[in-house]
Amino acid sequence: MNLEIRFLNEQPNIPLMTVLSVPNNVAVNAQDNTDIIFLTMRDKTGKIVPNSKYSYKVRGKKGFISFDITLRKVIRLNNGDLSAEAFPKNEIMKGLLSLIPNKYKTEDGYVKILVPNAKITEAIKKLQANKGVNATVDAGNGIDVVFKLIQ
Repeated sequence: MNLEIRFLNEQPNIPLMTVLSVPNNVAVNAQDNTDIIFLTMRDKTGKIVPNSKYSYKVRGKKGFISFDITLRKVIRLNNGDLSAEAFPKNEIMKGLLSLIPNKYKTEDGYVKILVPNAKITEAIKKLQANKGVNATVDAGNGIDVVFKLIQ
């Protein structure tokens, strides 16, 4: 007779509005080469709080053109700024990359992004205002980044 015992994690996720309640305690990261970012809560020591992870699909927007992007090296720095590298999947936007000075690009063509803490805080407050569903942040140079909650 075989007896199988399973242990289930019964801890529910921390509510999204709790995670978003203190913008400076929201960590932002991602798995490289995807268009998904994760928002998680940090404790007072800066460590990620378990069961506080929420996933967002990220898209770029320039004027009326909305486009998919691939992200890598996404991290919220200690000063609250968001650092990342992004590459558009849209052929029109790829063509516009030649207009971006090389000092803002990696050797393989990804665009270096640094979004100031104030703009990240603004985006988190927008998420708070609409129950965490979506938000748009100005990433500079006329590019907006759109966050949409994955349910």
